[in-house]
Amino acid sequence: MRRPKPRIARRDEVSITRQDDTAIIAFHDGVTPITNLVVGKKIRRLSDDGILELYIGHKKTAEKLGTIADASQSNSTKLRKGATLLIKCLLVLGMTFACAMGVFAATMTTPDVVQATIIAQGSFDHEADSALENAVPHVIADKATFEKLWTTWKVAGPAPTVDFSKQMVIACTTVGSVINPSFTLKPDGNLLDTSMATMDFRPGFRYKICLINREGVLKVNGKPLPAAPVLAAPTAGIVLDGPKPETTLSNPITLSGKAVGIFEGTVTIEILNANGIVIARTFTTAAGDTGAFRCRAYYNQPLPEPVKSKIVVYSEIITEDGKRQELFRTEIPVMLTSTREIDGNDKKVQP
Repeated sequence: MRRPKPRIARRDEVSITRQDDTAIIAFHDGVTPITNLVVGKKIRRLSDDGILELYIGHKKTAEKLGTIADASQSNSTKLRKGATLLIKCLLVLGMTFACAMGVFAATMTTPDVVQATIIAQGSFDHEADSALENAVPHVIADKATFEKLWTTWKVAGPAPTVDFSKQMVIACTTVGSVINPSFTLKPDGNLLDTSMATMDFRPGFRYKICLINREGVLKVNGKPLPAAPVLAAPTAGIVLDGPKPETTLSNPITLSGKAVGIFEGTVTIEILNANGIVIARTFTTAAGDTGAFRCRAYYNQPLPEPVKSKIVVYSEIITEDGKRQELFRTEIPVMLTSTREIDGNDKKVQP
């Protein structure tokens, strides 16, 4: 803010009094403040006009000094404003950089280590066996390919059961003597094979077959992973796997099969003679999700010669009116021979 311009007075507008070496200048308008002008010892030699001229000279000098001070103050204010603006810009840039680094750090998330279970390992030690290494895919997502790998590489024992809707198999191989499988899963669903192997090259190849959870895996080493097989929901019902129809049987009769979607998993088994009369009845419970069941049944009726009979398997419920109702009834014809003696450890079931 600029200072007001000093007022330059005429002699008839002011009155001047002296006090020691100071001249007291008062304006007649009653508004302008009184000015005490320090003149010094020369005040005795100066007339009132001289004192007024001296006052006017001081005012002009003060005006010049005030203008310079105002300009200096304006420049200082501009510098302060410029510095403040610069600081604000640096703060904004700093916050922007911090946000950018946060986004960058988020995109550079460390891959997760994936646990793998080694289900088989082995070695082919002849150069002629090298062709077997790539005879089958190393990334396996279905049962048929897995069994082919197991057979081609002549792995001992039967191939284990794998739920390929939730799991996958990866075969890691090396021409060195040892390989240590390891896998990492990136945020984009890419599973990386980071296995390490020794560099002591030998004929043939060594392998380890790994079982891995496929949850979150979309690709393996950048290549798309085949879609998980869709398992059809089991159809409700009872299937009798054994004995086979028209088989000749004697005590005890071993029965096996699957019962899916039945009430409380309870299976009723009856043996009927040629006249349709129940000569034996027993019960068993199907197991969990698979519905598998296995049991033995006994009939305690003398049969002089093999006779045509029937095995009936069904599930039973109680209706709202209290009546029994059979569901999923399955029948097979069989031939029954004479009974053997039932010892004390056998469970006799009478009709």
